[in-house]
Amino acid sequence: MRFFFDNNISPHLVDILKILGVDALHLRDVFPTNAKDTEWIPRVGQEGWVLVTADKNILRNRAERDALREHRLTTLVLKETILHKGMWEQTEWFIKHWQEIGKDALRLNQGTCVIVRENGKFDKLP
Repeated sequence: MRFFFDNNISPHLVDILKILGVDALHLRDVFPTNAKDTEWIPRVGQEGWVLVTADKNILRNRAERDALREHRLTTLVLKETILHKGMWEQTEWFIKHWQEIGKDALRLNQGTCVIVRENGKFDKLP
């Protein structure tokens, strides 16, 4: 399973996950850094990648939300508090929780959207 991280998450964190063996891409690896969500969502959905974001607006913006549904994009939305940490604390959080998050993501049906809590557990959204 490949995880696609958008611009809300540092590409340095994604690089660390890659070093640890996670099949991960950052938006900057595939698209221009200024690409709009509605420009990259179709490709991410087509490829079957799992989106990891901290952008709650992606769920509030109608065009983006509709694109997520249309392209059946499995989406993990990190709680804002995770990215309010300093870089060291974010790195520690990802290292501590990522194996469990990856396993739990494998069990999600395509197109499912969840919130990832501070403890790494998921809250499913309707």
